Amino acid sequence: MRLGLGIDAGGTYTDTVLFDFISKSVLSKGKALTTRDDYTKGINNSLSQLTIEDPQLVDIVGLSTTLATNSLVEGKGARAGLVLIGYDPDLVERFLEVGPYWIVAGGHDMRGQERAPLDDEQVRQTIKTMSRECDVIAISQMGGAVNPEHERRVQELIEREFSIPAISGHEISTDMDSMKRATTVFWNAKLIPVILELIDAVKAVFRERGIDAPLMLVRSDGTMMGEELARRRPIETLMSGPVASIYGALYLTGAKDALVIDMGGTTTDMGLVKDGRPRLSPKGAKIGVYRTTVRTLDLHTIGLGGDSEISIAQNGRLAIGPRRVVPISLAAHQYPNIAQEMRDWATIQDKYVDARLLPPVEFYTPFAKEGVQVRGSTRIERLHGSSPIPPLTAREEAILAALESLGGASRYKLAAIVDYPYPSLLPLDHLEDLGLVQRVGLTPTDVLQALGRLESWGGDVSKQALQAFGERVQEKYGPMGEVILDGFRGQLADEMLSVLLTESMVAPGRQNRQWAQNGGPWGRNQEAAIMDLCPICRYLVGLTLDKDRSKTVSCSMQIGIPLVAVGAPVKAYFPSLAENLQTDLIIPAHADVANAIGAIVGSVSLAVEVVVAITGDERYIIRGMPENNSFDELGDALDVATDYVIRVAKERAMAAGAETVQIEIEEEQLVSEVGQETLQTIFLETKITARASGQPKTRD
Repeated sequence: MRLGLGIDAGGTYTDTVLFDFISKSVLSKGKALTTRDDYTKGINNSLSQLTIEDPQLVDIVGLSTTLATNSLVEGKGARAGLVLIGYDPDLVERFLEVGPYWIVAGGHDMRGQERAPLDDEQVRQTIKTMSRECDVIAISQMGGAVNPEHERRVQELIEREFSIPAISGHEISTDMDSMKRATTVFWNAKLIPVILELIDAVKAVFRERGIDAPLMLVRSDGTMMGEELARRRPIETLMSGPVASIYGALYLTGAKDALVIDMGGTTTDMGLVKDGRPRLSPKGAKIGVYRTTVRTLDLHTIGLGGDSEISIAQNGRLAIGPRRVVPISLAAHQYPNIAQEMRDWATIQDKYVDARLLPPVEFYTPFAKEGVQVRGSTRIERLHGSSPIPPLTAREEAILAALESLGGASRYKLAAIVDYPYPSLLPLDHLEDLGLVQRVGLTPTDVLQALGRLESWGGDVSKQALQAFGERVQEKYGPMGEVILDGFRGQLADEMLSVLLTESMVAPGRQNRQWAQNGGPWGRNQEAAIMDLCPICRYLVGLTLDKDRSKTVSCSMQIGIPLVAVGAPVKAYFPSLAENLQTDLIIPAHADVANAIGAIVGSVSLAVEVVVAITGDERYIIRGMPENNSFDELGDALDVATDYVIRVAKERAMAAGAETVQIEIEEEQLVSEVGQETLQTIFLETKITARASGQPKTRD
């Protein structure tokens, strides 16, 4: 028996599976709420639901996590500084979006030739200054993708003379875009202590449970890497959660051509699969405003999930997402005070003149989010070098103290406690932005519970919250639930068709504007590439999903590939969607933990590539190879380049945790044909790629 333990610490839930590699079956699975203040709590809670008779039979552990993604989005991590070797100060000021940074002389050109000498004394004085302000140093050199000689020298100087960790661009990226390369190595440096803390904490959990197996982490492209490589290159775990879900779905279904959809509590991720392979993004992972060089899948992510907030826009229309809130049924289960308030909800609201300015249902609970630590009601500290929290007002301190005492409360309850007549003006939005409180509201999860289609934390509070929404928009309780679910499915359909139409149509480009409003109670607050440019398309989609066929105009639509849906809530939404869109739907067994399965069934796979190019003086150079090189003959350059990529690919695959390694070589030649009567072929460049793959190393 060969067992694997898969763990996915997502934005809402932490899933675990005990997987038998011989029978390819799930032996046990667990699901618990993610605890973002300390991921190991959620992991422990989920592991406690597994039946592991003999921990020594676990051969390997796979982990996917949103930690790196969340840290990058929220600007957390170590105090990192960036050494830029040979960069133009004006270009850096215009195009680089990260910092702080220091520029020193040096760098190479695109042929690998030194543009300016590296001044060791200037570097030494710069590092002295940085070491007083930074916890880790990132190094990026102009021309470092071709010849990183100066990066290596600076890193060696730091390791020899200073006690501060450093990471160089050539360890992370071979991308020629100097700004993206600098951005990537900077964020990698910031994430190093974050991922170190997670790995050490997770391994401590394993030791307590008697699990002694190698730990592998899911990379952004779905492959796996060992913990030692992850400690140096945490940036490569970006997007590992949704990527693991896509690969888990493919493993469970064996689908070859499909639209794979992973619905979680916070987001829904969609990706097209062709010939059994998800497509890679050609631009690299982008989180927030930051574009990196990290290879990842080409996924369409929307802020729509089981825990998306149901709200009423200023124009009176209903909206879902993109903000995630705590489902009111869960909050009431955890904090009985909330359930008590909901029983008296109508009476409570009648006491305040500004009640109609507030959402129909809204509560708050205290929350120390990742990177924030709260001790008592007033003493607050930031972790991981994040920005300090500004001083709080006396009213804000009183609100926090009340929430810590009650566990959870509405604006009305808090207004009464702090003796303030206008609940709508309480500074709870500010406290939420600071990460000190979290919002509670009505979600699709609550609607399913209210309608009796989901059993989780109890449906009484969900029914009361749904009724409050119905009264606000002049709808009765029964129809209100169906209206919300139909709207939820409509938004999903818009996004799915946007992905498919974007694949088959050439769009003028994405526009930043509100969705067109086309009747009914729904307003839109998401963006789409094609659908946003075609209100007629959206109208026809609405007719396709409309059950009322007695209208003057009806529409029928068919999707030519099946839908593969995974995630805990998908059975509530996708069967009717697939029926209306006339396509097959595949919801595999264990769809609720496909992400954790994807975290354990992957392989180690990576690529190393160089480019052999001709220079203006009729010589051949190898771009992407650290050594400065130049050749008279093309054949000699190709031989050296091929030997190099094979050797490095094998070394990196072994370092990433592969037990045995297989190498495949690909060559792609770029030539130009010139001449009018007699065409002549002129060599421009040849890209040589070594693809290394192998199964992860298991416990001896």
